[in-house]
Amino acid sequence: MTKVQVIGIPNSKKVKELVAFLKKNKINHAIWSIDDSDIKRKLLDDSKFTEKYCDLAGCMSKLPMLRIDETGEYVVDGLFKNDALQDEVARKVIGLK
Repeated sequence: MTKVQVIGIPNSKKVKELVAFLKKNKINHAIWSIDDSDIKRKLLDDSKFTEKYCDLAGCMSKLPMLRIDETGEYVVDGLFKNDALQDEVARKVIGLK
């Protein structure tokens, strides 16, 4: 079964919307607060994250983002459009039909 981490600010509108989508579709998930120093360390220790979102000036990405356990990939592009979750994109990223 697919497991994902939702990375962002836990009480933000977008994180809540993404978590509701995951619960509705019975996707095993965890919320990683971007404000948690342990989460920041995990991200900085992950080469897939740093190669995609970091350079000499630092790290930057839109939030929230998903981390897919099976592949270790991080996904942010296309999840939200005009502040609304794009169900079709989220379903594809997670592997739902």
